[in-house]
Amino acid sequence: MDRKLKGTLAESKVISEFILNGCNIFMPFADNGFYDLIAEKNEKLYKVSVKFSSFVNKAGSYCVTLKTVSRRKDNKTKINVFDNTKYEN
Repeated sequence: MDRKLKGTLAESKVISEFILNGCNIFMPFADNGFYDLIAEKNEKLYKVSVKFSSFVNKAGSYCVTLKTVSRRKDNKTKINVFDNTKYEN
């Protein structure tokens, strides 16, 4: 299974869990945003970035990369890092 298909499968599973928990789901029209979907519940919006992982560490936890570095068309470096201050339970 290629990476794109794994990502689509992960998004599908996340979407179904949100729907089962009473959320409305909104998807970006283009595939170039910083998030994969928006979940809405009780009039609050949550931007969600879905990650797929098949790597399990020694403790049995799945591991994903929370930092990406990319080179933009204008040759500027763009770094996306997980911001735990924006995390909500």
